[in-house]
Amino acid sequence: MKKFTLLSFLIAAPFISNAQTWDFNGDDGGWTGSNCSTATNTEFLTLTFTGKNPLFTQATANIDASAVHVIAITMKNRSEDGPTYLRVSFPKIADPTKRVYKDIEISNGDAEYVTYYVDLTNDNWTGTVDDIKLHFKSSGNSIYKGTGTEEMDLEKIEMLDAYPQTEKHVFTFDTDGDTENWSASNATIDGVTGGVLTVTPTADKFAKLEQHRHYVVAEDVNWVRIILKNNSTEDDTISFISSAGRVVFPVTTSDAEFKTYELLLDTLGSGSSWTGHIDNFNIRFDGNGNKSSGTGSFEIDLIEFFYSPSTSISENNSSELTVGPNPSTGHFRINSEKPISGYSIYNTAGQVVKQVNSAGTNVTMVDISGGNKGIYFIKVKYDTGETQVVRALIK
Repeated sequence: MKKFTLLSFLIAAPFISNAQTWDFNGDDGGWTGSNCSTATNTEFLTLTFTGKNPLFTQATANIDASAVHVIAITMKNRSEDGPTYLRVSFPKIADPTKRVYKDIEISNGDAEYVTYYVDLTNDNWTGTVDDIKLHFKSSGNSIYKGTGTEEMDLEKIEMLDAYPQTEKHVFTFDTDGDTENWSASNATIDGVTGGVLTVTPTADKFAKLEQHRHYVVAEDVNWVRIILKNNSTEDDTISFISSAGRVVFPVTTSDAEFKTYELLLDTLGSGSSWTGHIDNFNIRFDGNGNKSSGTGSFEIDLIEFFYSPSTSISENNSSELTVGPNPSTGHFRINSEKPISGYSIYNTAGQVVKQVNSAGTNVTMVDISGGNKGIYFIKVKYDTGETQVVRALIK
């Protein structure tokens, strides 16, 4: 009986139909290797990597792309020096000599089987697809060269119509190497170590952390709490995007310590969209005109969905900065231990509703009484150039 990791075993997951399965029970299923040799076993196929950028190919897949959108690969990358990057490719329609690549980081030195899910959706993923390739590389799509001693056991390759999903509210990143099914788009996940997931956005791209494997029920949660340390010098905004809509909030840059941000989610779509089954959500890192600047990583300690009545907002004060009364009718008093050079006020859509420059005072009065009821973020800038974000509620 094989023991599955959190990445591969889904308790009470909904049924997902598959159009094609290769289970490698005593045969290779028509797959062939290049710069890797294959050996059949009763329950899995062993690949031994013997050269540069090993390739595993299925030339007669006969996949109906309209019925299949995800490939699931269950493997045990046993060697400590095994590949750490996997590319799934298929031909382009206009020019079959060129290929579409879908990339994912993989672990090595595995003691257990891990299942990786790769979204194949693309304009070129259409009709009947025969040619599927698995490319084994090193992190960042760099060259990997096997020496003939590195081995991987492939238990199964499945073609699925969708990601299998389970409900999950809390992501703690407490297990080294386990991203808890978060993947990166236009960014790299540098690892999960010491309870922290580190993601580095790519410059001039819409960099995102994506979650396809888990969902939340909107009636059970209406807030998300994110604890992170922003090492970027320019990316000063984060977006939470889901099937219900988008909420944008400012964050400080060049953090010296972890900070907590809490977002009210039932403001999405004026509250009417935050309902039912919420899946395929992502966190986007913005700067430099809504695309990431690529000037540093984000270290994420916690992502937690929870329920709290909208009026039970905390003061969100610190020893250096207080805002009160909070909630209020729109009149707030900012008290700071350090001189304030100005502040900006954002709504949950990320729009600046007010911006004020002050003359280095420690006490500032804020008036947004004409605004709509709900959550606002006050981004305070100090004379030193540092910034801090606090949350305020108009009731």
